[in-house]
Amino acid sequence: MNLYRKTKAISRIEGLVNTGQLNRKAFETLRDMFTSGTVSLDDLNKVTRTNLYKKMFQYKFLISSYNARNVRCGRKKGYENTKFLLGAEQGMMRRLNKNRPDLVEKGIAICRRYIEKGFDSRFAPALHRVNRFSHYQMDNINIMTVDDHDKETQKERQQERQQEEKDNKLVPQ
Repeated sequence: MNLYRKTKAISRIEGLVNTGQLNRKAFETLRDMFTSGTVSLDDLNKVTRTNLYKKMFQYKFLISSYNARNVRCGRKKGYENTKFLLGAEQGMMRRLNKNRPDLVEKGIAICRRYIEKGFDSRFAPALHRVNRFSHYQMDNINIMTVDDHDKETQKERQQERQQEEKDNKLVPQ
């Protein structure tokens, strides 16, 4: 790859991650630059890499929150009585930083690995309710990879089915 093209790509990345929030187009641009081999994380300085991880987490967290609020809560089976109590998108990251800095650090670490793994969706961060019978609220959420979230959800559902089977055997016919 020629040096001019790489330098231009790095400059573009710096512009995307050092200003405002990422949107879908910016996310796709970043993903395409990394997955095509135009640039690698080693090409970026430490400040740009750190900002990239932070902005990527913000973007993925807001997407995951949007899905929880507008796709699951009150609409999807198993979420009929679930409320989204994390507040409006505007200011959500500020509230998360204030109330759950542990999740922000965890999410940034997950995003680093997600990017290192070539934007493989299994390694993307996902919003998870700790207690699936409660609501989306600050004290009931966790951040984990999509892969870990799927495994955890599958395990919870399996335990629930086993409990139902056990309860059905106890009920006299």
